[in-house]
Amino acid sequence: MANVRKKGFTLVELIVVIAIIGVLAAILIPSMMGYIKKSRRTSDVQGAKSIFDSITAVLADDEDVVNSFTANNSVSYNVSAKKGDATENYSFVVVCTKKGSGENLFQWNGASAEAEKFLKALDAISDSKKARIKYAKTESGAELNRWFIGYRSTDPWNIEVWAGNSSVPVYRLWPDTDPDYS
Repeated sequence: MANVRKKGFTLVELIVVIAIIGVLAAILIPSMMGYIKKSRRTSDVQGAKSIFDSITAVLADDEDVVNSFTANNSVSYNVSAKKGDATENYSFVVVCTKKGSGENLFQWNGASAEAEKFLKALDAISDSKKARIKYAKTESGAELNRWFIGYRSTDPWNIEVWAGNSSVPVYRLWPDTDPDYS
């Protein structure tokens, strides 16, 4: 009798292949998640740059809008932002905020009534739907869901864009992105 070999794989060969695929998946999935987080953070920084560019375009057009931007903004926060190895502490004056996640992302909201002209000009030039915060949590787990536009209390021309939670700015995204964010 001739030895007849059936076509196909043995059970041992199939188990070995499945084990190899499992090991490769265990190695690749965590690194892919890191790449996804990094791309979301990069997208937020580019969104902040786009907001910053819209602000500078609006302020370059009209003196009344400039006055509206700097007038009587009384909402400020003491913030800490890293720049290289140093940490800067200063008072950040908020001109306006906007939801960065969820529904109704359409309008900037002013911290004072005097900022109304600036807000209308900014809403007219910026594409509100693109200003979504994609990296939704900090390393400590705090939720990031709001954009903050403002300036340092000592210099209204040092304009900054921050991401934060519903009540306070957490990370400076533009200019000089906080290294803890990127």
